[in-house]
Amino acid sequence: MNLFRTCSLATRLSRSLLLPVVRQSHLKAPGEQLPEWVQPKDELIETKRRRLLYQSRKRGMLENDLLLSNFASIYLSKMNPNDLDLYDKLINTPSNDWDLYYMAIGKIDTPDEYQNHVMDLLKAFAKNEQRQKRTRQPDVVPV
Repeated sequence: MNLFRTCSLATRLSRSLLLPVVRQSHLKAPGEQLPEWVQPKDELIETKRRRLLYQSRKRGMLENDLLLSNFASIYLSKMNPNDLDLYDKLINTPSNDWDLYYMAIGKIDTPDEYQNHVMDLLKAFAKNEQRQKRTRQPDVVPV
């Protein structure tokens, strides 16, 4: 029984010490070069809102699907073109969806390039201080 406790404690300790380092390393990984993301030009504002709504819902990771789809359903229709550009960059440029999720929930530090009022709004939304039930994506309503 003691050996099990020791192994369990060592595993938890190594995870708690290594996870922040591993997570942060995805943002700065020099080895793999991804194609540079280019924001679509001359896109109509309504087209951009619809594209961002779709991209917020289809992340490939349930945690971000729920977080971003609920966020988008509330805030996309209220965003001005500059805010939409910031949100577009935020959800499309981190190389790893887990990095985006961990930034939103405050588990890792947000790099300066993503630190703006839209990210602050997403972080506040992720805290869910009103304790809203967000266990499924909202119905699709055109923005």
